[in-house]
Amino acid sequence: MDACNRKIKLERLLEGIDYNIIQGGTDRETGSIHYNTKDVMPGGVFVCIKGFHTDSHKLVKEAVYNGATVIVCEDIVDVTLGVTLLQVADTRKALAKMSSNYFDNPAKDMIMIGVTGTKGKTTITYMIRGILSAAGIQTGIIGSIETSYGIISKQNENTTPESYEIWKTLYDMKNAGMKAVVMEVSSQGLMLERVYAIHFDYGIFTNISHDHIGKNEHESLNEYIKCKARLFEQCDLSVINKDDMYSGIMANSARGRVIYYGMPSGVEYVMVNKDGKTGEGDMVPGMSFVIDGFKYMVSLGGVYSVYNAVAAKTVCDSILFMDEKETVNNIELEVLSNLNISGRMEYIKRKGLAGIIIDYAHNALALSQVLKAVRRYTDGNVVCVFGCGGNRSKLRRYEMGQAAAKYSDYIIVTSDNPRYDDAVLIMEDIEKGILMAENKRYKAYKMIEERKTAVEYALSNSKENDIIVVAGKGHEKYQEIRGRKYNLCDRDIVENY
Repeated sequence: MDACNRKIKLERLLEGIDYNIIQGGTDRETGSIHYNTKDVMPGGVFVCIKGFHTDSHKLVKEAVYNGATVIVCEDIVDVTLGVTLLQVADTRKALAKMSSNYFDNPAKDMIMIGVTGTKGKTTITYMIRGILSAAGIQTGIIGSIETSYGIISKQNENTTPESYEIWKTLYDMKNAGMKAVVMEVSSQGLMLERVYAIHFDYGIFTNISHDHIGKNEHESLNEYIKCKARLFEQCDLSVINKDDMYSGIMANSARGRVIYYGMPSGVEYVMVNKDGKTGEGDMVPGMSFVIDGFKYMVSLGGVYSVYNAVAAKTVCDSILFMDEKETVNNIELEVLSNLNISGRMEYIKRKGLAGIIIDYAHNALALSQVLKAVRRYTDGNVVCVFGCGGNRSKLRRYEMGQAAAKYSDYIIVTSDNPRYDDAVLIMEDIEKGILMAENKRYKAYKMIEERKTAVEYALSNSKENDIIVVAGKGHEKYQEIRGRKYNLCDRDIVENY
């Protein structure tokens, strides 16, 4: 029987949840859980969620009309006789716990690894998945690019999906033979209780920078930090970046053991061959570093890539500690030196140029780090093509303009995902940031709204040894404008030019 439509006693579904019975009773069976009225199946449970744009308490009649026989709410609502009405303090937590019960808590049978922080989550998850898989531990991944396990791969709308979707995915992963799961845990996911009821064996903290502050995100930096720290209340072992100024807050939130990681010795900017060596051949920008006398290579440029690699290695060493150390080191070297993540310092070689970098950098810190890193790999100019997402804090636009002005030689301002904002006004805000920047490096900048045209302009006007950085969208294959998503992929634009 389909796991998403199987009979389960309502009392079993509600285990671990404090609730009040407003109407009806719990001595009944149900076949499904829903939080979207359009998905409701006859005999199902509908959980009322208060969202940024919609409060589904107002849609209870539609849910009942579509067949819901149990309503779980925070605010008491009117329902017809025969429908069970249950009141809880927090419906998001209730949805997460009910979903765990419905799928029989598959997380308990797998190694669960959560990664949080402003930057580095995606890269670390792929590093860990690669190392564990190479060591024979089948590992699934849930993150901003995709949910992937075995031969299954599907794109995600959110970095951390809704709790029901997570538990459904964990159920499918367990049945597909996964022994470990590594997932990105966003501040929004923590704030919205999407990972509530998940017990993590390992939690990783990367870093914090001023991001995701504003309407429909976080009210303040303090709230953002507190949400990140909540992950470590659910972990047996917290792996914390000791070099980040907020590491103490994360460690103080940890209920389990804490270990720290930081910058290792022997860090160098190098061009890395796919066999993990430096020299001639198919070279990509990379980094080298030394831990316990063993030299590692990472096929991603920038110091932050070293931090990501050390975090991933720290967790994998703990999981694989019973294995022969030299064998583990060699596995880690092979995986890290062959790493290729869509839209994360993704390198494309083009004749006449030092290269093209496609990166997801969509805030000032990320953009600054990418631009500073790529300069180490060429004597030519650094050309930056970027925009800024709409429906986000205006401050991000100014800061990204300032970052580009400080670390680029030539700037092309274009459109990113304007969403419901005006793309031209976003670009003008970025321009203000460029003009107000201190310690300016750039020689000229140009405004081209149409993103494909902007990337092609950079390609046609750059010179030998220049590096072009196309930033902001990374792995995304769409551009979001006025509620619609249009096909657009930076990599395709580059390769089809």
